[in-house]
Amino acid sequence: MKLLFAGDLCVSMQNAPWLGESIRNLFSSAHIVCANFEAPMIQLGTGAARKAGPSIHQTDQVLGLLEKCGITHLTLANNHIM
Repeated sequence: MKLLFAGDLCVSMQNAPWLGESIRNLFSSAHIVCANFEAPMIQLGTGAARKAGPSIHQTDQVLGLLEKCGITHLTLANNHIM
């Protein structure tokens, strides 16, 4: 069994081209691909949470992109979740 772990992942629809063929090939070579979901997921049109520092977020459309890329598991262990 081949496991692949990726670091922090924050995807906006604007930077989706990183989901290129070479990344998909790498991820598809593993049975399990796990990445850290760096920012909370929000629905389009909702405001970001008020907090100190930058407020980063991802839309619910990102999940389909991640699945298409071959990511099978996500973690939520990061400082941006609140």
